[in-house]
Amino acid sequence: MVAINQNVVKGTGVTKLTSLNPLSNGNIIILPNATALTFNPNITLSEVRVNTPTGVSVKARDIETAANPELTLTLPLTPIAMQMVFNSEWESVVDADFDVTQSFLPTTNTISAKASGFYGYGVAEDATATFGYADPTDPTASVQLTQVTYATFNPAVTNNSFAVGANAEIKISDNIVAKAPLITGSITNTATIRQLGENTFDTFKVDAVLLFVDNSIAIVTFPAVQIKADARVFDPSTGVAEFTMSVLNDGSTCTYNPTVKYLTQDQIMAC
Repeated sequence: MVAINQNVVKGTGVTKLTSLNPLSNGNIIILPNATALTFNPNITLSEVRVNTPTGVSVKARDIETAANPELTLTLPLTPIAMQMVFNSEWESVVDADFDVTQSFLPTTNTISAKASGFYGYGVAEDATATFGYADPTDPTASVQLTQVTYATFNPAVTNNSFAVGANAEIKISDNIVAKAPLITGSITNTATIRQLGENTFDTFKVDAVLLFVDNSIAIVTFPAVQIKADARVFDPSTGVAEFTMSVLNDGSTCTYNPTVKYLTQDQIMAC
C-alpha cells in the first residue's frame, strides 16, 4: 500500500488521503503529500451520423469506441517518491565501489576528516581517489592531481598532489593552496547503502479520500492501476516527482470509471 497526502486542506474537493495497495504483496509505502491527483478518462469517440430529409449529414450522437483512462500523481521529490518514478523498490546492499564526491576550496593544506554520521565518514586511509580542477590558462582542460601515500605526504615536495586520510581527510600540496582553485573529485569507499534494485511494482488498487468544504467525504476507488513506463518525471531542479498510472480493466465490467462513494454528513472527517 502507498499512502500519500495526509494533510487536511479544506476546499471544494481536495485529496485527504490516497492509498495504493500493491496487488502482489499488500505492503504499505508512505509517500509525501501529493500536490496534485488528476484523472483523465482519455476517451475515443466515434460519430453516429444520419441524413436529414433534405439529405444533409448531421451528427446524431457520439459513441465511445475506446478508453485509456489514466491517473497522475505529482509529489515533492523524496527518496520514497523516487522509487515510484523509477518503478523500483529500495534495497539494502554493501557497495564496495561507492564514490564519495567532494568539492572544496583549499585555503589550508588539510581538509578535515568527517565526523560520524556525515557523508565521507568511514573512508579508509589511502582509499583510491581522483581529484582535479579547471585549468585557469586553458578553458578546455582540467588539471589532474596526483595521489600520494598519506603517511609520507609532504605538501612542499610534489606539486599538484594530494593524500587521503581516514574518514575523507584530504591533504593538499602547497602550490594548490596558493592558487585556491575549486577542487572536485571522488573517493572510493565501501558502504552499506540503499539503491533502487530490480524488484519492480506491478499493479495497485487505489483508494482516494476526498474531503469537501463541509467536511463530508467521498471515496474514489480504482481497482487496478499500473505505472506507465513512458510517463514518469524526476526533476531535481524543481523538486518534483510525477508519475502516471494506466487504469486497468479486465473486461468483466462495462465501466472504466472509478467507483465513487459519498458519505454525506452521516460520517464527516474528524479533526
